[in-house]
Amino acid sequence: MRAPSIRLKAREREAEVLLRRLRGEPFIEISRSLGISMRGTMVCYRRALDRVTIPTAEDAKRVLLERLHVLNQQLWADYDAAKGDLDLRQRIAGRILQAMRRESALTGSDVPARLVVAVSDNRQDADAVTVAQLRRNLTSDQLRQWLYLTDLANSNPDPADGASVETTATAIEPDYEKF
Repeated sequence: MRAPSIRLKAREREAEVLLRRLRGEPFIEISRSLGISMRGTMVCYRRALDRVTIPTAEDAKRVLLERLHVLNQQLWADYDAAKGDLDLRQRIAGRILQAMRRESALTGSDVPARLVVAVSDNRQDADAVTVAQLRRNLTSDQLRQWLYLTDLANSNPDPADGASVETTATAIEPDYEKF
């Protein structure tokens, strides 16, 4: 096992190789300037890359959401503190709304509901459980639109060639006025 000072020097050399390589220096120049072999330079580079942690998208999203939470707390405190200044309160309210939009974009809560209704002439294909779950998650306007589309599909005569009748409704937007 290496002594701590030797390991520290090795880590420093790995970091130096990585930084120079990221700047675009060729391995041969790095090895000459550091006085190590070309193979040693490449090994240092690979070890340094292995030690670098790359945050995943979920980690980055979590960090951004935490920052937005702190920002929202500060904005609300500033909003409460600016009781007499209406102009300042309006600007802070605009910033609060921007932060809320960003948060909803990160969490996916602003994605429109997407409903696909497929009606065929074979009633055995329909899954009653799935239909019931879909209907429970719809707003009253979306449910009315869904019922209208299914009634429309059921009232269409079957095609002459015997193929199934399919109707698709997509991108039924949530009712944003409720929020």
